[in-house]
Amino acid sequence: MTARPTARLVPILTALLACAVVAAGPAAADAAEDQDIADATVLSIGDVPEGFEENTPQSDEDDSDDPPECAGVNKSARAIDATPNAESLFTVSNGDAYSLIRSGAAIFPKVGKAKKTMSRWAGDDAEACFAQGIEDGLAQPGATVDVSIGTFAPELDDKGEEDIITGGDDFLGYAGSARVSADGESVFYEFQNVYLRVGRGLAMLFVVNTGAIPTDDVNELVQLEVDRLQDVG
Repeated sequence: MTARPTARLVPILTALLACAVVAAGPAAADAAEDQDIADATVLSIGDVPEGFEENTPQSDEDDSDDPPECAGVNKSARAIDATPNAESLFTVSNGDAYSLIRSGAAIFPKVGKAKKTMSRWAGDDAEACFAQGIEDGLAQPGATVDVSIGTFAPELDDKGEEDIITGGDDFLGYAGSARVSADGESVFYEFQNVYLRVGRGLAMLFVVNTGAIPTDDVNELVQLEVDRLQDVG
């Protein structure tokens, strides 16, 4: 049983990006400028800590129906598709450990639309949707998948203390673990899915891994997206 998270997670989790960050562009920016902001925000292999190797995710088609609890989340996905946005997807390895990283950003024309999109990622339905997506994405023939998920909300602060995300108007995070078991063997995954809004901008970061990227490094990636959005804004 492979321990490598693959792009099979991606079509199922299109509307849910694992550690996510949100920030704003300039209030008077036009669509082209907003697109430049989004493009400059998403992460690449060069942003992960040294010592990692990039792997090309193998895409799998997913033709399953969306569960009813994903209705609100899918509305957010459609809203992002209709506004300047960008995303990246890559996997990295460090020895036998792997991580799948998906980074995204969207700049809305008005703060209210960004807030509305953000609100759909909160609540019991969104949490259930995300948990089901993880379970479906890690499913293998003859295996059982046990998922544990919860929300977290780190303090937003402007003082730059350690372990605090600096910048941002709204924050929403999901984190948890999943164990895939088959034939007496088990693979343990950890995941984070974070959303942070600053003004009229949103960005999303989803990470699922078998230990390649520690939580502290994920937090640094979140902060990097925030900083980029504010630098260009």
